[in-house]
Amino acid sequence: TDKKTVKFFRNSLKNGGLHNMYLTILVSSGIVGFCIFCGFMIQYFNRILWYIQRIEVLHENEWFLGMLILSIIILIMEMFENRILYQVNIFYALFWMMMGYAMYFAGQKAKENKQLGN
Repeated sequence: TDKKTVKFFRNSLKNGGLHNMYLTILVSSGIVGFCIFCGFMIQYFNRILWYIQRIEVLHENEWFLGMLILSIIILIMEMFENRILYQVNIFYALFWMMMGYAMYFAGQKAKENKQLGN
């Protein structure tokens, strides 16, 4: 029965059977992988929140606002599935690109503030 259990969990991870992104990361990558993923998400949201507080997003950067809203919606939707991490298609590639662009916009504003001494 032990081999059947291992086979079941391997197939579940391969086909997306756990239906929780955080649980899938914890099972497939362990505590270290889970901590790295959580650290990435915490850094992402800290940087984005800093960026939103520093500028008026609606007036200065409409693309950022659109990407932020879309990426948050997708991220919330995918917390109950693990497709975003373990499947490759254009939809998920665009999601990670939007997150990268959002981080880029926030990083550029941080550099501008450092240069201005704010």
